Amino acid sequence: MTDINFHYLFGLPVLITSIDSNSYDKEKLLDTINKNYEKQKIRANSKTTQLFKTDIHNSNADEQNPLFEKLDYTSVSKCYNKPIEKYLSNITYPQELKYNFRIHNYTAVKHNSFMNPHIHPNCDFAMVHYVSFDSTQHLSTVFLNPYFFSGFIRNETTLINALHKDSVASSWVYEEWVYKVKEDDVIIFPSILKHYIRNLDSDKLRVTFASNISINK
Repeated sequence: MTDINFHYLFGLPVLITSIDSNSYDKEKLLDTINKNYEKQKIRANSKTTQLFKTDIHNSNADEQNPLFEKLDYTSVSKCYNKPIEKYLSNITYPQELKYNFRIHNYTAVKHNSFMNPHIHPNCDFAMVHYVSFDSTQHLSTVFLNPYFFSGFIRNETTLINALHKDSVASSWVYEEWVYKVKEDDVIIFPSILKHYIRNLDSDKLRVTFASNISINK
């Protein structure tokens, strides 16, 4: 695991780090996902599409579909505890905090497509793991500024030009923010932070795992 990068995006706590690609059954998982993707490039449960529109291969609420092979997330789940615990230690009092998490779904895509802006309901935090990702072909998750004033500030060119545009500390003046990520990076953020996905045609399959994290009562 690389150094932890904890910071604030739009004033909300975010952590970006990476996990060792050799620490889980990556090739086995990707092989299964590739087979599922070839069966049906657009996979979206009807219940999901009522909440947000997408035209990608997304397993959300569709894990029991007999058409597709079910993934065994056991090995990769073991890699998530350390970054989750580091994230929580940065935002809570110094105490042993109990939590639970589950991998909610995976997405796979290599065609021009879109997933509407959404949050992760019924949990406290969310995590995205870029399992297969090529920065020369793929785009990372787009996070939306929750403050309405960002739409007005975009016309304040003097202010914007005076700020470091590549610094996350300047994110408050922008309507959206996109991180420069690499394969096997993970991003943890509050579940209320709205985000979306846009994809371009690519040769390599873009694969992410999305997890929901909850604090135990």
